[in-house]
Order: sequence, then C-alpha cells, then structure tokens
Amino acid sequence: MVITLEVRKLYKYPFERVVEMHLNKWLPDPVLEVACAFRFSFQPASQSYPCPLEKHIRGIKTVEEKTDCKSGIIYRRKIAICNNVVPKILRKINILNVNDIYMEEESWLDMKQKIMNIKSRCLTWTQYASLNEVSFFKESGENPDWTEFYQTRQCSCNWCGETKPAV
Repeated sequence: MVITLEVRKLYKYPFERVVEMHLNKWLPDPVLEVACAFRFSFQPASQSYPCPLEKHIRGIKTVEEKTDCKSGIIYRRKIAICNNVVPKILRKINILNVNDIYMEEESWLDMKQKIMNIKSRCLTWTQYASLNEVSFFKESGENPDWTEFYQTRQCSCNWCGETKPAV
C-alpha cells in the first residue's frame, strides 16, 4: 500500500531567506554521534534543540558535507534524532513503541541557479514501511523576491500485503 501527498507553496520571500530558514532549523548538534551503522549514542541535546520551530527534534549531526568545485553545488547529509510522536494508543503495538525516531536528510544547494533539492527518509521501521519526502525550492519565475516550494511525501507499507484494485 502506498500513500502519496503533494504540497505546493509560494513563499513571498527571496530564495536566500527561505533556504536560510530551512537550514537553520537543521542546525548541527555536535553531541549527536554516529556509533555504527545508524545506531546512535548521544548526550543531552545542546541549547539549539528542542527549539520552538522544531520541538520534536532533539539533535542533528551533519555526517557528510562537500562542495562540487565546478558547479559550486553544496551537498549535505544529516541525521536527526526525533521524539516518537506516534500516539500512545498505537504504541501498544510493540514495533511502534520506541523512544527515538531517526531521520536522514540529503540536500543539494545551487546558489548560482537558486535551486535546492532535498530528499528525506525515516531510518526507523524500515523493515515495515518506507517514509520518504522529496522537496524542491527555487526562485519564482513570477517574482525574483519569491520562492516556489514543491514537496512529495510517500509512505509505503511493506507489511500490508499486496494491494489489488476493487472489482
């Protein structure tokens, strides 16, 4: 079973400002450390988390960052540790009863063309479901002081079995 949600939004702010706001909610947290193969150990979150904009994020670690010398595109890969926001009634299901949810975000920022692509995915429960998000920011063709935002979210359940059309 696959569920897809598409979002489009026009921010009446310049591209640089919108990108800055997105990147600042994903501030690096030096206390979040990768122990091995997406198993994490970390100390209490720094003062940047939780913050009013992202109250469920407890810490973030940039695990890779590089700039392409020719294009100037900045690639970043980050891992976030988040509170489990699954309702308590559903946490009676053992697989949903975890304290932490891990998210991965990859981004490609091209300041020359004023485009940012982002891929996000949940690293928790991957044996049961795939939770993915693809986002795209670009300077508006209508007004250079505005930014267009497109996002597709998709949830695919591995344990629901094969879905067949209704007859």
